[in-house]
Amino acid sequence: NQLTSTSFIDMEYKPGDFNTLYGSTTNGSIYVSNNGGNNWTESFDQGNRVELAVSPANSNYVYALVVNSSSALHGVYRSTNSGTSFTLMYNNSNLLGWNSNGSGTSGQGWYDLALAVSPNNANTVVVGGINTWRSTNGGSNWNIVNHWWGDGVPAVHADKHMLKFRSNGDLFECNDGGVYFSSNNGTTWTDKTNGIVISQMYKLGISQSNSNEIITGLQDNGTKLISNGVWDDVKGGDGMECLIDYTDINIQY
Repeated sequence: NQLTSTSFIDMEYKPGDFNTLYGSTTNGSIYVSNNGGNNWTESFDQGNRVELAVSPANSNYVYALVVNSSSALHGVYRSTNSGTSFTLMYNNSNLLGWNSNGSGTSGQGWYDLALAVSPNNANTVVVGGINTWRSTNGGSNWNIVNHWWGDGVPAVHADKHMLKFRSNGDLFECNDGGVYFSSNNGTTWTDKTNGIVISQMYKLGISQSNSNEIITGLQDNGTKLISNGVWDDVKGGDGMECLIDYTDINIQY
């Protein structure tokens, strides 16, 4: 049975109480239901896309990661009363941008957005956008814990779509490069998909003079060329349309 016509992009439930539900939207709203989803009350309305997270370490806490109109950080908010009201915890720098120092005024919050709270400490929070950041004091201060090319912290692939703790405190990150694992709240990371040869291909071009020469563009994992049986990375970022000249194998687009 359909319980609401509101289009939620994220939903959580209060730990230990499945009748208390939280739902967020892409237009800055957070709704709360206290009767298993039959009725909903809007308790927050700011910014654009909102990601939610809760923790059994304190079931009254609800964190909200809010994106602005530039897909950068609007703010990190926290409720201590099960979603009835929210307090701004942080908006001093852009946790959702490309830079390791939080500078810049844009991001990709429309596309990559993740939020998680430790099951053992409700003040330990991790945020994922292009990079991943961590707070150990309830969202008041943040430090970067991985970056898309390193820059002084562990290099972990960009574009975070899910951060998830399991009950013992292990943290998993799902991004456009695979699945990464941390046993210390994000201080160090292991690539669990390293060695698994998987790719999402957008486009592919084959030489008409040598059928073994192929160039292909990958979603967020660059452009790759196989030549003489060897794969090479041609360019980084997103790869798209690729073409090899029909008469000259050395001319490629």
